[in-house]
Amino acid sequence: FNDFKDKVPLLEEYLDHAIQYTNFLEGIIGIDEPKKYLLLFENSSELRPTGGFPGTYGVVSFSVGGLAYFFVDDTYNLDGQLKKNIIPPKQLQHITPTWGMRDSAWFVDFPTSAQKAMSFFTQEAGYKVDGVIVINPDIVSNILKVVGPIEMSEYDLNLTVDNFLESIQEEVEYGDNRIQPKKVVLDFGPRFLEKLYSANSEKWMKIFNVLMTGLEEKDVLLYFSGAELEKFTITEGFGGEIKNPSTGSTGSLQASSGQAGDY
Repeated sequence: FNDFKDKVPLLEEYLDHAIQYTNFLEGIIGIDEPKKYLLLFENSSELRPTGGFPGTYGVVSFSVGGLAYFFVDDTYNLDGQLKKNIIPPKQLQHITPTWGMRDSAWFVDFPTSAQKAMSFFTQEAGYKVDGVIVINPDIVSNILKVVGPIEMSEYDLNLTVDNFLESIQEEVEYGDNRIQPKKVVLDFGPRFLEKLYSANSEKWMKIFNVLMTGLEEKDVLLYFSGAELEKFTITEGFGGEIKNPSTGSTGSLQASSGQAGDY
């Protein structure tokens, strides 16, 4: 009894943490109100401050706790909808004369880059999202390790944990479809979701572990416009924010420097 009594505070801590995570997940998947998020698939083979170049984006919507909508497209297609010329930071100007969502991952402080991506997205797509989720391709590969390979016969591909990124990149860069080189990614998305839908509870526990490891290793980054969700994200270390060493608080380098191109 004394041993159990000594462990009660620890048990209470575990339960409290579980409740916080439950509330956090319910907030993300739209239990009380619909939620819509911008997904950025960052390719770490082409480095950017937040992890990689976001050449492909997606939009995922949740309603009443369920998936309502999922869409994937080439970031360049969306940037083509921008109706005004936005001059990029000076350091980016030797790469591109115009700034778009493809180069929004310019700030080391992820919340700042996420806000910039949301701003571009709103201007280009015509509607707002409730947050940004960045995913490194390694996450997809590790999930394939759990759910199994995906056959894409029209591309003569069998995508597995061992060849996913290499095969996708080769098809995009050297495949026959030069008009829509990233169509392979668009075609992959629904099949990947189908694999997730059909996964049993045992596989979902493994998928959950993949995602949690990704959050810990910053292969997944989260930003939410809602104050409570973002507060939890920062507290748990999932937000990729840069701390101000002089104060110990979090804050963007953009805010301290005043101008995007100053650092």
